[in-house]
Formats: sequence, C-alpha cells, structure tokens
Amino acid sequence: MINFKEIKETNQVLATVHKIDSNELDGFMSKHSALIGKYDEYVTKSYIDVQRHSDCEEANQRQHHVHTVIKPALNELKRHVSRITLQSIEDEHHVTRLMRNRMNLYHEENVELLIEEDQLIQRYLQTIGQLTDPTDDSKSIAGLQGDLYDADESIRKQAFTNMYKAYVSKEDDITKCLKSLIQNREQQARRLNNNGYRELAFMKLGRLDYDAEDCLQFANQVSKHFEPLRRSFQQLQTKKLKKSKLSPWDSLISPFSDHHDLSVSPDDLIVGTERILNELDPYFGKLFFDMRAKGHLDLSPRPNKAEGGFCESLPDSKSSFIFMNSFGGFDDFIVLLHEMGHAIHHDFSQQHLFFEAQIISFEVGEFVAMSLELFSMNHWAKLFSDERSLIQAKLEQFRLMIEFLPSVFIVDQFQHNLYDAEKNMDPFNEIFERLVDQYETDLIDWNDVSDLKGKQWMRVIHLFETPFYYIEYALAQIAALRMYMQYRQHPDDTLNKYKNALALGGTASIPETYHVAGVSLFPSEEELVELTEFLKAEIEQLMTQLNEID
Repeated sequence: MINFKEIKETNQVLATVHKIDSNELDGFMSKHSALIGKYDEYVTKSYIDVQRHSDCEEANQRQHHVHTVIKPALNELKRHVSRITLQSIEDEHHVTRLMRNRMNLYHEENVELLIEEDQLIQRYLQTIGQLTDPTDDSKSIAGLQGDLYDADESIRKQAFTNMYKAYVSKEDDITKCLKSLIQNREQQARRLNNNGYRELAFMKLGRLDYDAEDCLQFANQVSKHFEPLRRSFQQLQTKKLKKSKLSPWDSLISPFSDHHDLSVSPDDLIVGTERILNELDPYFGKLFFDMRAKGHLDLSPRPNKAEGGFCESLPDSKSSFIFMNSFGGFDDFIVLLHEMGHAIHHDFSQQHLFFEAQIISFEVGEFVAMSLELFSMNHWAKLFSDERSLIQAKLEQFRLMIEFLPSVFIVDQFQHNLYDAEKNMDPFNEIFERLVDQYETDLIDWNDVSDLKGKQWMRVIHLFETPFYYIEYALAQIAALRMYMQYRQHPDDTLNKYKNALALGGTASIPETYHVAGVSLFPSEEELVELTEFLKAEIEQLMTQLNEID
C-alpha cells in the first residue's frame, strides 16, 4: 500500500492556506503536482491490475482501498491545490476554467456517493471480467472476438451468440448495477443543484464548449452524409457472402479479401508497430521501445482478463501502460497504433508543470489516436508481402471507420435516454433496440437472434465507468479523417501541426486544440460534403487499383 500518511498530512496543511505569493507559485504547483502524479499513478496501476487479473483477491482488496481511502483524499488534494492556485493568480485562461469547474463539482455530501459509485463500477468490472465462453470455460470472452473474422459463418454465428449468452447469464446483475449507478448519479446531481446528471456529467468531462443538442445535431448530420458510403460497403459484403442481407456476426468480414485476418504473431505485432512508429517519427518509436522495456504492454487475451483495450497515463513514471486483447489478425496493428497515439499524447502532455495542464480531454485524446491510425497507412507496405493485400487493408480501414460511426450515435443517444426521466421509463433493452433500428441500415437482419438486438448495451463499459463518454469517438473520427485529407497532400506540415496540438495538453480548449491541428470540432455542412467526396475518391482509386491487379 502507498504511504497514505503523506497525502493526509499535506491536506491538513493545505486546508489552512488561503493564498501564496506569486513568486512562490511555480514551486508550489511543481511540488504538489508531483505528489498528485504519484498518487494518480498508484490509482491507475490499481485499476490496471484488476483489469489484468479480475480473479486476484489482493488486487481487488487494493482497489477497494483506492476507492474508499486514496481517491477521496486525492480529490481533496486536487481541490486544495486548485483553490490556492486560483486565489493566487490573476490571469484567466483555459486551465483556470478547468480548475473553477473542478471546484464547482464538489459537494461534501457527495463523497460517500462517489465511493459507492466506484464500488458499483468495480462490481460490473468483476462480473464481466469473469465471463467465459459458455461452451468452454477456459476461453475468455475476448478470445471469441477472433472467431468473428472466420470465413465459416457457423463459427462466426456461434462466437457471436456465445459472447452474448455469457452476458445474458449475468443480465439481472448487470441491469441492477446500471440502475443503481443511475440512481446514485442523479442523487449527486441533485445535491449540486444541477438540472440532472447529464449536466453534471458534461461538467465532469470538461465539456465546456458544447451541449447535448450539439451532440444530436452532429449525429444527424454525419449519419445523413455517411450512410451512402456505409450502404455501399454493406452491399459489397452481401455480394461477397452471397446473401441478400447481412447478419450481426458478418460485420467484420471484409468484402475485399478472404485473408484480411492476416495472421499476426505477438512478435510480429511488436516488431511491425515499432517499425511503423520509427518511420513516422523516430521519437514515437523510442517511446514504444521504452514502454516495452518497462513491461508496460499487456496485449494478449486470457481467462480473467477484461475485454477491450486502453492506454493509461503513468504521470509519476513519465510513461504509459497499454492494455488490449489481440486476436492474431491485422486489426491488432490498428488497435495497438491507436493506443500508442494516446501514449504519445500522454508523453507530450506530461511535459507541463501543473497537473491540470496535463489532463487531456477525451475529444482531443481520441482525435490524436485516430489520426495516428490514418497516418500509419502510408507505412503499411512494410507489413505486407504483396500490393494486393496492402490495398485490401486500406479499404478495410476506411470501411471499419465508417461502419463504427452509427454505433457511436446509438450508445450516445442511449445514454441521453438513460438520464432523461421522461424517456427512461422503458426497459433498457427496448430503448437500445429502438436506437439500433433508427441508426442501422435495412441491410442488417437480426431475425435469427432478435432477442439479442437490444442487449448489446451490456458490453459497453463506458455506460458504467465513464458515462456520456462516447460521442468523442465520432467527433474525433471525423476530425481525424479531415486531418488525413491534409496529410495526403502535405505529410510533413500536417505531422508538425499534429505534434503542436499534442504539445498543448490541457492548456487549450477543445476547439482551440483542433484549430491548431487545422480542423474544427463541429464541421460545417460544406466540410462534411468535402470529406465524403474525398473518401469516395480515395475508395474508388483503391478499388480501381485492386481491379487492375485482379
């Protein structure tokens, strides 16, 4: 256990401090940001441990101590430092905005609710972390993901249904957990006199530049412009599979190749990723090498390891940790490069003195990670033995990005329904199913598994862990695609703009950071038209090249 006495004594001292002299401010911020970084890293490592080993009693006990003792004290320390800093400076900028926002989020009576919220989240993580294949309890749920790429439809269908059977076996527990979280969060909002938890969640996420109406308008605009592209890809899939409509387990089958799930060994994944990063920028490659040397990569699935992937900042070590579940296919490269985008961003942000300036908004963080995925495409030739496979992989990258957007809007609007008292009267499954019908095309046929259509929300960890964090994926994806437009014409200049945006960390607002990168947070109608026309041209060119080879 970490030395709790240090943070406790620091809080006692800071509680008596009103303000400090301006010439002492840098030293004050540096000293206490370092202490915050140490405790933030301890909290993060505890979280990583329970994700890696959900059955480890010691890790779960440590996580309980973090939730009940460390995090409340750490949050108190952050409030003290923010309060004293605000009272000791005169300049107003984005970081002071964030600090004032942090102070407005505090209510003494919510401390116990926050502890309870963390415990409910942990209950969900433990529940899903222990799920296994219903037909083979030695196989994790994440291990089924690779079967969704199989050419044999019976294997894909079995993997899909087994995945959801595992979740359905715990549906009552998962539903009860989410209901308890909603009640807890609404109670937090009432104590802070917010209109509801949605308003509070936006504040917690640092969303100071847009609101719920902006999210809905963005979803509708993007859906309108991108649905034709999505339909064209789905029509290619139906032709490839010789079906009139697609089943839910068909989404990962490439219409361009029988071998998109190119076999990738763990060693190939490491070597190939490092080579791409070195070619993009040697500094990026060095960061990856250092993380590997420190043992900060956990890439393979196993029983009692959670699903999904993430990259967490380790501010005290000036490093990051990447967690993912590789399945042995080419997409492993994309996931690892995405998470490395976060790691690179952490490195740039950790150069800032003040802890608040190191905090990256989700909108910017996902934009950085998704942009790196697209930049890497110019270097994929190193991963393929023939040009045909390279072209197929690029087409598949565009297809999966476009296919992903509607799922973001479904989850985002589901969350808005959950925390809207008038809309959340219906069962969760019914709400989710209605949204699937709204945003999916008519080329998807759920008839064989209609009972699972509304149950997909159970796998969305964000609903439990970071509510209202999801629209960021779509905002970031559109911005990353627009940045890729620039990169195709001016790679060096675009990469420099990208690094300049990374270097801002949390010192600039989301729109300001996007502007430095050369894009906008909410693109205009004209910009969306320009983007879809660019994508059509890129896809048509790749298709022409593929046909010429065939």
